[in-house]
Amino acid sequence: MFRGREQSRPELGIKLLGRLAEDVAEIGFVEAAPKQDGRNMLMVLAPLRKKSERKEAREHSCTPTKLPFRRKRTERKDYAEAKDT
Repeated sequence: MFRGREQSRPELGIKLLGRLAEDVAEIGFVEAAPKQDGRNMLMVLAPLRKKSERKEAREHSCTPTKLPFRRKRTERKDYAEAKDT
């Protein structure tokens, strides 16, 4: 959070967040670069996954067609017809 005259020097905030990103590079990465939003400066960090965890995540991931709550097009038409009556 920038206060007073600090708002005129956003490069110092970017430098500080860059140093933070370097310090946590072993356990995470920058998902969204630093940006200033009014008086606040934001940067999103995410944890690194191990190779074994990435492989498991790919195997267990759901595609949009496999999601249990997604209806088929025919079911949507039936719902629309029932709604009209």
